[in-house]
Amino acid sequence: LFRLEPSTQIQFKNIRHLETEDKLRMSEELEKHAGKMMASLDDIVNNIDDVDYAMDKITKVAQQHEQFQGFAPEQFS
Repeated sequence: LFRLEPSTQIQFKNIRHLETEDKLRMSEELEKHAGKMMASLDDIVNNIDDVDYAMDKITKVAQQHEQFQGFAPEQFS
């Protein structure tokens, strides 16, 4: 994600200071967040036949992120 969209890294207060990919890979904070993100994606994929559920899940996760400075719901598109 940070390689494709480097500007997104500054939105993560606990990892924005990490300057190299190696340091990012060693970050426990990033690992925790990635685990949560993958669990959400797994839930959406496992329920892909229920489009309403999948869209509701994406909407709820996006709403949870609105509290973070610099976040835009369009980032979930």
